[in-house]
Amino acid sequence: MEVYHYQKKRFLIEQTVTNLFALVIIFLALYFIVNQMMPILMSLVLLVALYATVNNFILKVNSEVIVIGDDTISFEAYKKKDTYELSKLQSFKLKEFPSSKKIYVRLVDFDNKKRKYWVHANSFSGGKRLFKKLLDIEHEKHPQSLKARARDQSTINDHHKKSK
Repeated sequence: MEVYHYQKKRFLIEQTVTNLFALVIIFLALYFIVNQMMPILMSLVLLVALYATVNNFILKVNSEVIVIGDDTISFEAYKKKDTYELSKLQSFKLKEFPSSKKIYVRLVDFDNKKRKYWVHANSFSGGKRLFKKLLDIEHEKHPQSLKARARDQSTINDHHKKSK
């Protein structure tokens, strides 16, 4: 079982403080809309701030702790933990951004419940290992995908071949 922790100060600043600021902006935007001060612009600002706040505090798409076991993966933020059995997932797809070590994780279980998570691997303890581990999980879950086949045949990215 591998446990990865978001650096505490970075999580506080990048996720909590930033989204608390977005919460304040929601109230300011509502005030401006009610008082007919730039209502169209403030409606757009309201939507963006609402989206950020809901994603962070309600849907918890930015995890503070990620635990990867033999057949499980869990994402935890703000004392809410979502655990998934990898064998019971219908889909485990990633959209990775290698230069910034960010990954957008999309999960679908067999009940067709969809969840999405952002993983800022550079901000986690053992971030490079976490990034590689998530790529390996996707490869194991979808070995016949175009991405998996390209990864298997790549001469640039042969770290997966070495780990077999």
